[in-house]
Amino acid sequence: MLLCQRHIIGMNTMYQAAPSVHIIVLNYNSREDTLACLRSLEHLTYPNYRVLLVDNASSDGTEQAVRSRYPDVTVIQNGRNLGFAGGNNAAIQLSLKLGADYILLLNNDTIVAPDFLDVMIEVMEQNPKVGVAGPMIYYHSQPEKIWSAGGAIDWQHGLTHMVGLNEDDVAQFGLRPRPVDFVTGCALLARRAVWEQIGLLDESFFMYYEETEWCVRAARAGWSIQMVPAAMIWHKISVEERASSPRTFYYMTRNRLLFLQRTHASYSGRLRTWGDYMRTFLSWSLWRRQHTPDLRRTLLRAVAQFSTCPADCLQRLNDLLAADNEELMFVTLFYAVIDTRDGSVVYSNAGHNPPYVVRSNGQIEVIPILGDMALAVMPDMPYAEQRLQLAPG
Repeated sequence: MLLCQRHIIGMNTMYQAAPSVHIIVLNYNSREDTLACLRSLEHLTYPNYRVLLVDNASSDGTEQAVRSRYPDVTVIQNGRNLGFAGGNNAAIQLSLKLGADYILLLNNDTIVAPDFLDVMIEVMEQNPKVGVAGPMIYYHSQPEKIWSAGGAIDWQHGLTHMVGLNEDDVAQFGLRPRPVDFVTGCALLARRAVWEQIGLLDESFFMYYEETEWCVRAARAGWSIQMVPAAMIWHKISVEERASSPRTFYYMTRNRLLFLQRTHASYSGRLRTWGDYMRTFLSWSLWRRQHTPDLRRTLLRAVAQFSTCPADCLQRLNDLLAADNEELMFVTLFYAVIDTRDGSVVYSNAGHNPPYVVRSNGQIEVIPILGDMALAVMPDMPYAEQRLQLAPG
């Protein structure tokens, strides 16, 4: 039963009139993880919660399985992959309309302790200045090793990191709630008033850094952000797999720059970030190892897209990437974005007329950029670049 409204006589005041909590679980082609997460939520001891499953157009039968096995779960089908920000925003808006007092964003690849929600709600009810809270998060594969004890922001260097990452839990964080710069969107609990005051997640990010930017907005609006060590969940995450994924590396690279821009970070932090990327690119160029060429091209692509695209362009880029066909889209370093599926120009600031596209047997898209020289993209070879001489006329 995932729609729970018990009011038990004899329990403390909080449970006699427990605030309503909407738990939002986002899914994209992760059927088994999602079902396991929902099974763990069935054991929650908190008396007043509702689960909303948001599906970003999965093709693995998740929606049908959830509707069949968990009829009390509210299923929202987005129809396309809106990413973490867009997918969650759809359910956040619905939850606000339905009158939720608190909204919890919860990754579908997590398993929760039965009392984790009770503990966080009690902390927030006792201190109305706490607007956002998160639990202690452990690795599912190593149940006593910490993945996140909240997040910290190093504004001087333009960096963010998980507090306690890869540390064994030896009670170093105690049991008392502690302030942090942000809590990860893996498990983020926030008051209704915070969402209403500062707005939704920024969908330009698509995934990664959106919750960090949102927490910065919350803190600047005067809300306290707390990590609650006594609330515990376990995350099925592989640091090694994420680190080697070009897709993850792309979003982490691009969105770090976007985060610093959106939060109006200091120029020193931004310059250090650009310096980090330049050193990384040069290092990978000089010392080429396995997977380095792919990541090197991904680094260039992420920086180029951030540098050349205004805010209204990022959503279109996110939509193209969400199709899981990254070869369909290419962004030049010279201010043009081309959708190679149809040759349409997504964005250009190279004058009033966008760069034209020349097709060569449907295999090459050519974008004139420097006189008679051009960059070309071969759709069947993602990221492949070469200089071409344009034919006269």
